[in-house]
Amino acid sequence: MFDLYSGRDEYDMRYLTPDPFPYSYYVDYLNKPEVQAAIGAYQNFSESSRTVSTAFANTGDDDRPSGTIEACQKLLAAGVQVMLYYGDA
Repeated sequence: MFDLYSGRDEYDMRYLTPDPFPYSYYVDYLNKPEVQAAIGAYQNFSESSRTVSTAFANTGDDDRPSGTIEACQKLLAAGVQVMLYYGDA
């Protein structure tokens, strides 16, 4: 995923998109029968789910392009404590 406005990776803003990390070789590894047997997996590994992605998008939990600052301001004005959590970047 990437930020349409900045052209930067949504998980690590230090990188422009497309960012090749994480590398995809681990998917083949996780789908090897011996690895799946060792970890007790009942189905193949998949990096993403369209159903889950759509649910996040429909609830506004992902890719909020605008209104976040204003929404936080309203919450703060109403006395609600707000925490913005960011990574190291």
